[in-house]
Amino acid sequence: MNGASSEDLGQALAEVPMADVHTHLSQDRLGARGLADVALYHMVISDLYAAGCPDGQRVLEPHDPAVAARRLERAAPFFARTANTSNAWMLRAILRDLYDWDEPITSANWERLDGIIRERSSDTGWAASVLRKANVTASTTEYARRGSGPTPVPLHYSLEWGMFTRATWGHPDAPVYELERCWGFEPTPPLEIGPSQWPPAERPIRSAADAIDAVDWYVKAMPDNLMCMGTHFSTRFNYAGTTSAEFEAALRNRSAPSVSEQGIFASFINDAFLESLERNRPDVAVMFSAGAEPLPYETGSELNQATVGQLGEMMARHSGLRFVCLLGSAHSNQAVCTLAREIPNLAVGGYWWHNFYPSVMQGILEQRLDMLPIPRHIGFFSDAYTVEWVYAKALMVRRIAERVLAGRVRDGWYTFEDAVAIARTTWQQTAADFLRMKVVG
Repeated sequence: MNGASSEDLGQALAEVPMADVHTHLSQDRLGARGLADVALYHMVISDLYAAGCPDGQRVLEPHDPAVAARRLERAAPFFARTANTSNAWMLRAILRDLYDWDEPITSANWERLDGIIRERSSDTGWAASVLRKANVTASTTEYARRGSGPTPVPLHYSLEWGMFTRATWGHPDAPVYELERCWGFEPTPPLEIGPSQWPPAERPIRSAADAIDAVDWYVKAMPDNLMCMGTHFSTRFNYAGTTSAEFEAALRNRSAPSVSEQGIFASFINDAFLESLERNRPDVAVMFSAGAEPLPYETGSELNQATVGQLGEMMARHSGLRFVCLLGSAHSNQAVCTLAREIPNLAVGGYWWHNFYPSVMQGILEQRLDMLPIPRHIGFFSDAYTVEWVYAKALMVRRIAERVLAGRVRDGWYTFEDAVAIARTTWQQTAADFLRMKVVG
């Protein structure tokens, strides 16, 4: 390998800083409060649920230690059944590397482990030490999770307020309701994923004019200190465009809208929003997820090719905005890469949700390296709720990059120096250039 080994490359990559462009970290509580924050991360919950654990829903905020304890007690017997998964590998890496714990989680020991993590949570330097170990030097989190305290790395904000293009299980009028809950209010956290009852909107949308007024309110209410907004483009909706008359006709059937009418809701509101955003806040990038559709508790991987084409047309129409796609459907990676090659205001980012598995990540990275020039490739985001999972996901991304890049150096496609430069640029520089993110290192 040009006189260097794969281990040499792995060491060189470990020294390359990362910018984490999408998390759900709470600024005033970056680390885990106890075992539940680590072992019941939502991707692990899906593993446990599939293995027979009775709980499939996320552990919701506000944090209730008694609820967390009951969930851990019910989950403990099922950790052994999920030990084969890559999520379990990352969980073991967290416990081993950060907490010096190398035992399987069982019904007999989870309370002891919970106590260790709770005790560590009182260490004011803990989060900084974990981020140093992960070599993550800049991060982004939800605006609603901002705090007043200092942060160990530069922290940027993403607005995840009303996701009016996200389908939600059991709520066919979700696009309209998501906008209604914003109209006249200041930014709040997003609605929880999973089955839930929604209170009636305080200010209902009854016409196309109402929807446009609500969109204008939303854009004007966007805080000044945003790097991006976070949303989801559901493949269940048709984004081909619609009229005010069609929107109002669909509203009259809001209690039981057809699939077509649900798409009318989403398309009309989204078109109005992007037009307003491009006029008034082009400084805010649109970071969107695609390729995950609602199931009772979480989502399944799904993305229609027609949606990919419609998203391409949408982004081309709004050339004054910047878009970053976080993809959750591996089979659409090649199609999305073709968009990023031809649409200058689109970049692809990392590996989202159903793609965050080593075999899938390796194929995605191979395709992106083949197809995409570096300025269109943002290499890392963790989607983590605590710094412990930032560490685990950064570790996994580095391992996959080492495997892929080492093979290409060995085959003579890249030099050793090329491989390190690619990692440095995709893990840091493209975030600075495309998202205008402040990076360190």
